[in-house]
Amino acid sequence: MNDRRRFLGMLGGGVVAAGAGCAAPVGVDVGAGGGGGAGTGTGGTTSTSTASTSTGSTTTSSTASSSSSSSGTPCTANPAGTELGKPSDFKDGLNVAQNTGFLVGKDAKGFYALTAICTHQGCDMSSGAGQVSSSGITCLCHHSRFNDAGDVIGGPACCPLQAFAMELGCNGSLYADPNKSVSSSERIQG
Repeated sequence: MNDRRRFLGMLGGGVVAAGAGCAAPVGVDVGAGGGGGAGTGTGGTTSTSTASTSTGSTTTSSTASSSSSSSGTPCTANPAGTELGKPSDFKDGLNVAQNTGFLVGKDAKGFYALTAICTHQGCDMSSGAGQVSSSGITCLCHHSRFNDAGDVIGGPACCPLQAFAMELGCNGSLYADPNKSVSSSERIQG
């Protein structure tokens, strides 16, 4: 019976997480605060969505809250994941978010997060084992090289770096969620 409750509890949380990947994330009101085509861009708008699943005596609930920054860019009040820094901390190209396990990329389409853990033998390139250049990053442990999209351009690594979901927190910092992998082409505005 406990296994069933645990399963149903995970399923309830999974429904919320699965919905977050749809056209509008849970809690984001795309019609206000500049989050969508019909948005006014005035900022300050807050919306909250709550999802609950109840089976027997087990209830799982998740609440997401989002707002718009003063510039009209959608932000999340309590983003999941690791705080990486302010958008202004990162230059164009690939950047090391020191001691976080993440790399932050910035290009004409926006910001993206890649794992800083080398796919060869797991060296953390955000903790001194990585060297960023104009072509990407080199793992200093065994000299694997990755371009700014995370693709391998020189072995011994044979797998690309995984991309993870990012959010802009209402505190102005970028966050990467290590529990939510995404396409390497996904970007957010900062």
